[in-house]
Amino acid sequence: MDWLVPSILATMAGTAILSSLYFYLFYQDRKKYLKIWSISWAIYFLRYVFMLAFLLWMKNPFMLIGNQVSSLVSGVLLLYGSYLFIDKKLPKFFLYFSALDICWIFFSILTELNFLMMSLPTFAFLGIVYIWTGYIFLRHHKEAQIIGYAFIFWYPLIKPHLLIAAKGGRRL
Repeated sequence: MDWLVPSILATMAGTAILSSLYFYLFYQDRKKYLKIWSISWAIYFLRYVFMLAFLLWMKNPFMLIGNQVSSLVSGVLLLYGSYLFIDKKLPKFFLYFSALDICWIFFSILTELNFLMMSLPTFAFLGIVYIWTGYIFLRHHKEAQIIGYAFIFWYPLIKPHLLIAAKGGRRL
């Protein structure tokens, strides 16, 4: 796993840049959705802080909880910002399911379920969030077709490989 820490640090840097960029855009335009997207990326950055802390210093279950919950909250905020972008309300379903998923995260980590059982509901929920975000861009902003397709195809193509990498390269 010599490659894991440098790859997390590189991803953290990219996430910090995205969060800063969205904050700068918010500062310029004062659009609430830009602020929400900036916060979403900042929370996603926090996810990597928890991951690094777990890998390098503290093999504490609360670091895993922080990692999973920050990933989930980041996704919900991304979707919320997308709904603000199209001037609509976020459906309550996403809030209810995310609260249920957070309860699952706590339960699965504190009862020491295996990695797949712990993370699968969160990965599935985030898959729905990212695909739905892409759908929002495709349906409501014809000039944002590339963004819509990127959200739809990015998650299903990338996340299964991250699951394998998290298990040290072994198939789950």
